[in-house]
Amino acid sequence: MKATIMHSLNDNELAALHAKFIVPVAMSRMLNNLEPLDDVAEYMLHDMIGSHKPDTALLCSALCAQNVAAHAAHLPIGRILTIEANRVVEEYGPLWIRHASKSLDIDDRKIGDALNHVPEDLESIGDLLLATCGELGEDKQAAAVLAEILGSEAHMHREEAEALLEEMFIPDAATDLSNVVMFPGARR
Repeated sequence: MKATIMHSLNDNELAALHAKFIVPVAMSRMLNNLEPLDDVAEYMLHDMIGSHKPDTALLCSALCAQNVAAHAAHLPIGRILTIEANRVVEEYGPLWIRHASKSLDIDDRKIGDALNHVPEDLESIGDLLLATCGELGEDKQAAAVLAEILGSEAHMHREEAEALLEEMFIPDAATDLSNVVMFPGARR
């Protein structure tokens, strides 16, 4: 069962997420030819997304995917990418904001339920981004390059998320939990 949406993001919260992650803003500027998309920019994007924890990378990738999807709206895969990116932002955005603000009323079970789905959501959005990349024409080359970066990063983070979730499962025979670090741990 998927985690339920705690509340819908308002425009200010959505803008704050874009600004906090920086990558969605940079990608938007690249897609609109306001910033160059060169080797340095590609490296920077890989580095910035790659430095996030899997749950944060998922949300950042979904915010970026919304920008890519806007440039692929003429394609069926672009419309599917829009739906999936919006779902991920609406599902994880409020949790991320509340966790980042160290809200006392956040339900740890909802966080745990959501984090259990991070690997499959990373895989889903990664697959859609890579499929979108393959469908974009020459006139949308920047969107294709950015979709490929996002898709490959999502797949790399999926593997990391799966490993972290495997660490969460403690054998029944284990009694000394003093050295166990539970995911999500300290977040940014």
